[in-house]
Amino acid sequence: MKREKPTVGISTSAEYDNAICFTVQCDCMSHEHSINTWVEVNAEKDLQCVEVSFYVQKQFTFFEKLKFLFSGSNTIDHEIILSKQTALNWISAVKDALDFLEEK
Repeated sequence: MKREKPTVGISTSAEYDNAICFTVQCDCMSHEHSINTWVEVNAEKDLQCVEVSFYVQKQFTFFEKLKFLFSGSNTIDHEIILSKQTALNWISAVKDALDFLEEK
């Protein structure tokens, strides 16, 4: 199995000098399950690290809000369902982003 072109389930949202943003779509096609990701190569060459951030929009129920109000904390869990092909596309997209960013 190889990466698809055009890539299904993954889209590039933005490109910057040291970062690329992607939107990863859940196979159930609900926009509530989509994940916005940020792949960033550290500007300091001696650290050689890559930061991957995930941004998820979550709607809280009344009871979750109430729990947060009284406990001061809340755990946010998020799941995304990817087909084998979409998972492979995501891995390839991150690898391509790293190659592109290291060339700059």
